[in-house]
Order: sequence, then structure tokens, then C-alpha cells
Amino acid sequence: MVRHRSTVSMIDGGSNRQWWPLLRIQALDRGAVSIKSLISVAADAWSAFSTGRERPRNLPGKFKLEAVVLLLLLATAAAVFYEDSILRRTIVLGPNETNSFIARAHTDVAAGGTSKVITDPKRPLTWQCELGAAYQYPYCAYELQFDPQGQRRGLDLARFDSLDMAVDYQGSAETLRLHLKNRDPRYSKPGMNNPHKMNAIEAPLESGKQVLSLERNNFTVADWWIQENKITPELSEPQFDDIVSLEVSTGTGAPLGSHAFQVSSITLHGRVLTQAEWYLAILLGWAALIVLFLSFRIIDARRALRREIEARQNAEQRADLLAQHDPMTGFLNARAFRSKVETRLSATRRAPGGGAIVLISVDRLRAVNETYGHLAGDELLVEVAARLKTGAGHDLLAGRIGGGDFACLVSGELGDLTDLAAQLVDKLNQPFTRCPASLKVAVTIGIARSPDHGTEFPQLFRAAEIALQDAKRAGRPTYRLFDPEMTKALPARSDSSILPSEFLTQQDDAPSAFVTRAATDVIMKTSCRMAMGWPGETALVVDLTPGQLEDQWAADRILTLVDASGFERTKLIIRVSEALCLQFSASVARNLQQLQQAGIWLALEQFENRVSPASSSIRFDQIAIGRTFVSSLASAGEDQVMKAFTGETRPARAKRVAKR
Repeated sequence: MVRHRSTVSMIDGGSNRQWWPLLRIQALDRGAVSIKSLISVAADAWSAFSTGRERPRNLPGKFKLEAVVLLLLLATAAAVFYEDSILRRTIVLGPNETNSFIARAHTDVAAGGTSKVITDPKRPLTWQCELGAAYQYPYCAYELQFDPQGQRRGLDLARFDSLDMAVDYQGSAETLRLHLKNRDPRYSKPGMNNPHKMNAIEAPLESGKQVLSLERNNFTVADWWIQENKITPELSEPQFDDIVSLEVSTGTGAPLGSHAFQVSSITLHGRVLTQAEWYLAILLGWAALIVLFLSFRIIDARRALRREIEARQNAEQRADLLAQHDPMTGFLNARAFRSKVETRLSATRRAPGGGAIVLISVDRLRAVNETYGHLAGDELLVEVAARLKTGAGHDLLAGRIGGGDFACLVSGELGDLTDLAAQLVDKLNQPFTRCPASLKVAVTIGIARSPDHGTEFPQLFRAAEIALQDAKRAGRPTYRLFDPEMTKALPARSDSSILPSEFLTQQDDAPSAFVTRAATDVIMKTSCRMAMGWPGETALVVDLTPGQLEDQWAADRILTLVDASGFERTKLIIRVSEALCLQFSASVARNLQQLQQAGIWLALEQFENRVSPASSSIRFDQIAIGRTFVSSLASAGEDQVMKAFTGETRPARAKRVAKR
């Protein structure tokens, strides 16, 4: 729209909405970051690229936080080296950017002057002035208004550094005046003649094309505006946070006559952030990353500590479970069974009712081990335990107290106990098909009931053991309930007694195991020291009983003592009698095998053909024949003799030495 050509011309424009990029730092993962890990990331990345094994898009997911931190380091370096390019902000105003402002030309007519200004709507930022003498300070001006209606915020030039204006001037003026008008509610009030602060600068001007470079620090607030609006000292400093218009006018003392202006561009140079603010932002970003990293590390450490505590508790529970249970059957061991039963009996003494100890013995287990091997015997025991669980209930308190001996604590009346015992005898004496061949073994049961047969564990267990021995004397699978009359017919106990009642009742008090170990150590130490001076290949023969070899560490102790004395292992012979072989347990056999594997010879003494060397789990290096067997050689054929030694009708390949 064009008004009177000599007064005012206006050019409609649009909004001046600017968008500036934001730098966002996000923590994408967590983990330990170090110089070593970053070097490893770079090396792995180079190797992946050089060999073609890894595509670039797979690397971030593979290296996780290390890759992110490496990228952030590179971004930080780029932010430092390219700081000016990143933070530089430029606003360009020119004839081609008329949508960001409204142009308005005016003169001193409002003050009584006669100056005139001529504009051409088709040529923005081009005007011509005719200064008259009617006004004391004649001038003409061309103003770019960024918010003429006062509905939005103007330009925020608080961070601009300089201004470059390319202008083609024709005239004799020596200066040009530039105003940046700032709005602030503290002084920009309705009804005022000049409500906006006049940030002014006057620059030298020549005729012709030129570029005027103006620094922000050189702007000052016009004195006439301060006096006219009675501005306080604290508001009299330049201000650029809400520039509503930019005005170009003739300078002070401009001569009368014609002045022509054509502005090609007005370029405002600034920064998004100052250098100090930029470095502070980088430091804050890294500080936030470090805090986030430490937070995750603390959380991870607490989780790891919690997992460690849980793992330790689980390990303690497993260790406690292993310490109290038999690993083969899952039943309680002898010590744990006694402890549990004593606790139950103590509770039943304070409440009505009682409990009964049921002892179960699997006979002929030794025959199974010698005939089919210890694995078959183990399968037999597992099957017995499974049948016991199904027959007496899964929640029963049961323990394995010996090689083939079990015990359980049950409750109920006398009739119920006898019915349960009869059912167990029937179930446990069925053929065991899980073994290599169907085995018919005998399972006998002895029962003692509290408080009828005792209120303390030793009394009750001994009563159940006596009942079990009475059942064994019957010669067939059966059960017996303890009767005091059984003690009258009880024979003297021998070394081959099956149930270790003394162990269960006196295990904490009897020093027999300690004495046995000490005696074995003294025998081995003294014998080896004496044999050190013997000539040639003279061998040392030491007789040991199964009791001395029962301890699980017996073989280790013997080997340690032999090696400490300097005696050769191959010159030592451990000798056991055939009668004692019948009482071998798994631990004795294991110790003998370990000694033999270490180079020590094993000898069988007083061989009477009650133990077949071929079927035994021990392969003896020497066999000393007894008199009874020698007397039978005259009537026995060659095949029968070889079968007695090897279990075959033809000579075995293994070399045997018969020694008398």
C-alpha cells in the first residue's frame, strides 16, 4: 500500500521466525569405560573394516558404550576445533527478505520540517531524500519494522557481535546514523512519542558503493531519548534483547539537498553461545555423563553385591545340604538323621503321641558288589530308597546310616506300624530289574516305638537294632517289633555286625578313629625308616586291617609318610588277609586301588578260595596260599586250580606270584 509519495511508503512483510539447532547429549548405555577399552574399540573396528567381517551399522551394537563414548570424544574435539562455525549465527536483511519485515520511510515533517523522501515499492531498501531548511535538524529515515503490531517478540540480538551494511550512497553527507530500537516493558509504555530505546551509532559515509562494518560495543543510547523519556541510569545502557525495528537515516549535520540510498544487504553477525558458555556446556555434558555412568556403576555394584550374597547363601545352603544328606539316595546321613530324630522326639515328649524308628537292612549287598560291581550295588541302593519313599510317603524322615542300611522315623499306632512294615517288606523284596540282572536280595526290618521302648534316641535306636537282628535270625525277609525278651537271646556281637549303632550313639565321644589313624602313621613311619638300610631289592611287607584303611584319607597319608621317609614305593607291599577281604567297604577298596596305582604292591594273605581274585574289585600283585587250599591241590585238576585264581578254565594273561 502506498501513501503520499513525499511522506510515507510501506511494504507488507511476513514473520521473522528463526529456528536454531539444539545440541542433545544422551547416555545410550552403561558400563566400564577406560583408555584401554577405547583403544580396543578402535583396534576391533579397524580389524572389522580391513577384513570385511563387520558392517559399520553392526559396530555400535557390538561395542555398546565404548563406541558411544568414542563418538562423544570425537564430537567434543569437533566442538572445540569448529566452535566458531558451529556457534556462528547470521541474520541477513535485504531486498529479497521482505517477508521478515515491513518497510517504512519518514522525515522531519512531524517536527515541522519540509524534508521529503521518495520510495519505490518495486525496489525495497532504496530511497531518495530532499532535506529542507524548515527544521533545525533536518533528516530522512528508512525503517525496517519487525513487529509493527506489537503482537510478537522482535529480534533477539543480545548475542550479535557486529553488523555489515552494503550501501550505495549518492550525496555529500559525511555520516550515516543507524538506530536499533529495543522494546522493554519498563520504558516502552503506550502513549509515549518514542517508546523504544534508541540504540544509536553514527558511521562515516562516502559517496559510492561501500560496506559499513559496525561493532555492537560502539552503540550508545541517544541522549535526546534519555532526556525526553526521563530514563533512570540503570536503564540508560544499550539493550538488544527485543529489537522491534532497524532504522537508517542521514547523519548529524547532513547538508541540505538530495541524498540517495540503495542498501544491498544488512548482515547481523552473532553467536548462539559465548565461548565460556560453550565450554561450560561441554563440561556439563561430560559431568552429566560421568554422573550417569557412576550411578549405573553404583546400581550395578549393588546388584552384583546382591547376586554375590544370594550366590553365597545358595552355596552355603548347598554345602549344608551336602553335609547333611547322602549324595546317592538323597536321604539324611547318620549324623543328620540322629539330630533330626532327637528334635522330633523332644517335641513328642511335650505333646501326646509318639514316633517309631524303623531300621531297614539290605542283605547280600556285598555279593552284588563282588558279582556285578559297585555300580550295580549303587543302582540297588537307589532303587531301595525310591521304593521306601513310595511305600512310606515322600515326606518321611529317612536316612542312610551305613552301606546298605536305612532308617526312618514314622508315627502311628501299633497296628498302623505293623501294616506299614508288612507293606515295606513286600515292596522292598520285589526283584530289582534296574540292576544288570534281576536280583533277589533280602530286606529285613526292625521297629522300636517311643515311648514304649525308650524316649531317648540311643535307647530307641538300639531297640530297633535288636529287633532287626531278631528278624535276620528268621532266615527270610520279614520284620520284627522290638520285644524286651529279644535281649535275652541276643548273641555276642562280632566285628561283622552290620548296623553301626556305636557310631550313631557314641560318635562324638569315642576316640577309636583317632587312635587307629595314629597307630597306622606310627607303623608306616617306623617301618619305612628301618627299611631304608636294607640291602638290594629287599621289600618291606606291612600288614594293615580294613579298619586302618577305612579312613578316606588313609592312602594319601600312607603315600605322604613313605615319600617323606625316602623309601621307594615299589619296595613296599601292603598285605591283607582273605578273611578281612570279606569285610571290605567301598572306602577300603578305593584306598587300596589308589595305593596300587601309586606303585605300591598289594598282597593277599592266607588264600583259601573264599574270595575269587578274578571277581574281586582288587587285583592283587601277590597271593599267599593257605594250607587248606594247598591240601586240596592234590585232588584238583589244572582247570579247577586256574578257575580258583582267575575265574576261568584257562590260564589268564595276568602274572600271579604264589608265595608261602
